[in-house]
Amino acid sequence: MFNNGSKQLILLSSSYFIFVFCSLAVIGVLSLMSSDISASTEDLAGLITSFSMSYAATAICAPLFIKRFTSRDVLITGLVGITLGSLALAAANNLLYAHIARVVQGASAALIGPTASTIAFSLAAPENRGRALGLVFAGTTVAMVLGVPVALYIGSWSTWRLVYLLIAVISALCALISLFSIPKGEAPSSALTFSSFVRKALSPIVSLTLLTTFFRLAAQFAFYTLIGRVLVEYLGFSISVVGLILFGYGVAGVVGAFISGPVVDRLGAIKSLRGINLLTLVAFFWLVQLNGTSAWYSVALSFFFWGVVGLMFSTPQQKFLSELEKTDFSAVLSLNAAFLYIGMAAGGVVAAKVASTLGLHALAWAGLILVTFSIATSELGFFVARRQEGI
Repeated sequence: MFNNGSKQLILLSSSYFIFVFCSLAVIGVLSLMSSDISASTEDLAGLITSFSMSYAATAICAPLFIKRFTSRDVLITGLVGITLGSLALAAANNLLYAHIARVVQGASAALIGPTASTIAFSLAAPENRGRALGLVFAGTTVAMVLGVPVALYIGSWSTWRLVYLLIAVISALCALISLFSIPKGEAPSSALTFSSFVRKALSPIVSLTLLTTFFRLAAQFAFYTLIGRVLVEYLGFSISVVGLILFGYGVAGVVGAFISGPVVDRLGAIKSLRGINLLTLVAFFWLVQLNGTSAWYSVALSFFFWGVVGLMFSTPQQKFLSELEKTDFSAVLSLNAAFLYIGMAAGGVVAAKVASTLGLHALAWAGLILVTFSIATSELGFFVARRQEGI
């Protein structure tokens, strides 16, 4: 399907896996880190924010500074940065050093994500670009399934420091393989300047699309951030059942990422996004119906459906942006990645506020409202694109 590019696409998917695993693994080892570096789990939870904010800031600024370098060089730089940041975190003996290491990891991850998507887009034939983006982004969903439990298992069996030593080793290997496997290419002949970058970001189509990404991820994490508490305290499940349901959700995300590519190639970005928007709305309507009397299979099915349609979003969204910006699409993909992480952080804030003021039962409603906002901005973006670009 991808001719000789399949191995490169798998390598790019592995790069996605590494940085997402790196970002999530800390959740699984917070308690282990707390006893080791003399900080509370509440303080250590800030390491998640350090990574996210560093990622977002770098993703926004990076296109202005990396335009003279080839995509392969940027990808390798990001992987080397993950290696160094992970080694630094593995050696950290206080909270300050841990935060510095997470900032390095977040900034490096911001170089990997959009660049991997850009390389995948250029490697695949036009009719297979949706599949290529879907395959590469599948590394994210696999990391979401495995990140926390694998980190917890390794940390409990040995030490949390081993988790990041392993990430460092794997990231270094991917950097080395990328050096010989990814075509060097040439640096893009981009005329991107600060003013043109700002104009691009503030253009009606791009800004509406970025808002859509923000609202969609905020909706997802407004419910997902406290999902364990929802299942145990609100829906009344045991920890063992919770583990099975969350594993099913993760598998659903992998399924959604894999099928999104063929769907996009067959239907196009806009039709795919409209279908996914509708299905996501249905998923949250289903979630708000759940309560303490809901049967376990109803909850499991609703979570599986939500997982599939929720993780189908990113592939057509990236395809839509790449079709808008045929020359500097790596810049808008970086912006999209930044808003993805900003949306995740915002969703976490919404989850905490809603749960403390309205209760756990209101989290699905918060997600439903945010999804509705995302659909509104998405449709406005399509309208503007049709009027201005003829898409």
